[in-house]
Amino acid sequence: MIGVIGANGFVGRALLAHYETTGVDFYTVTRAGNKHQRKALSQDEFLGSGSTELLKKTDTIVYLASATKPRENIDVRDEIQLSVIPFLNYLRRAMETNNKVKLVYLSSGGQVYGTDHKKNIVESTLLSPETPYGWGKEAVEKTIEYYSRTNGLRYAILRPSNPIGAHQVFHSFGVLPKLIECAYNRRQFEIIGSGNSSRDYLDVEDLCSAIELAAKHPASGVWNVGSGHETSIYDLIQLVERITKKNIKVAINTSQEQLENAKQDRTPLDITKIRADLGWEPKIDLDTSIRRIANFYQDLQSGKIA
Repeated sequence: MIGVIGANGFVGRALLAHYETTGVDFYTVTRAGNKHQRKALSQDEFLGSGSTELLKKTDTIVYLASATKPRENIDVRDEIQLSVIPFLNYLRRAMETNNKVKLVYLSSGGQVYGTDHKKNIVESTLLSPETPYGWGKEAVEKTIEYYSRTNGLRYAILRPSNPIGAHQVFHSFGVLPKLIECAYNRRQFEIIGSGNSSRDYLDVEDLCSAIELAAKHPASGVWNVGSGHETSIYDLIQLVERITKKNIKVAINTSQEQLENAKQDRTPLDITKIRADLGWEPKIDLDTSIRRIANFYQDLQSGKIA
């Protein structure tokens, strides 16, 4: 059985749909619980004695929870309180009840390595986060490695690039949903800085496949997860225009304050290791992902999706 902590987020919802399709037995954990989901626990229920029997049956915990965002205006103290300490509470509860449980942790390849890398980044690259969010991800990774050394915790740490998918439109983040909204509503899209920054966009369904394979893999390890391709913001705009058949009005913001918040230039992930170790391959190309997001957005706007 698999426990999914942080099941209400963008990746969490996609993973639940993936598990339902593949017939995986799972339960969910969210801050308040969810009466509409089967086997759904609140944070308090998981951390309390009521979860004991369920935890004893748990083979793997997939930890997706995050209370902060990459570019959120917080400091490290906030990140500790909101993200690191809650993770510790969940991990201690799980390990105290079932010390054989495996942990799959979703870190961030776009945040823990820092910015402006000239070569593709392998997993052994020195971590150099530039935001409290990235620092928190590294802190959790180090905690996992410590528990592995001292308590025998089995783990898989995944460092995904930039996950994308249709349900991002519900979570108010991501450049693609914003571009698609601008295209269909004739709104202006603002580019911060030169627009030459590039990103590796990974379809969330491919990420879900990586999570599933990592959970089954017998050894502990750290793996980058990406598409293997980078796309600049200008190229992304052209793709969205071609697929939606709409022109996007672009404005360039070069104010100093905005430039300071747009430091990330390149974070090209090398995915050789996950291919070799897990046999994982990205299967969904960027064109297909954009079409799915655009179709979903149109269905949402027309009322076909509630």
